[in-house]
Amino acid sequence: MSVGLNSGDIIFQLMMMLFMIGIPIIVIYIIVKVVKMLRMNQGQLDRIEEKLNSLEERMNDLDK
Repeated sequence: MSVGLNSGDIIFQLMMMLFMIGIPIIVIYIIVKVVKMLRMNQGQLDRIEEKLNSLEERMNDLDK
């Protein structure tokens, strides 16, 4: 067994370090995307609800 710097080992360690740093970054990115998507869907539901309410008011006005 030789003692010294093994370039393959150094490259492997650097790649593993980048991989281990990348995992939490990817998880945070996915969480942010999901939260943004849920907010967008809630906004769309709010707009649909407003349109339905306005249609209901128009129908009630026509019935009078």
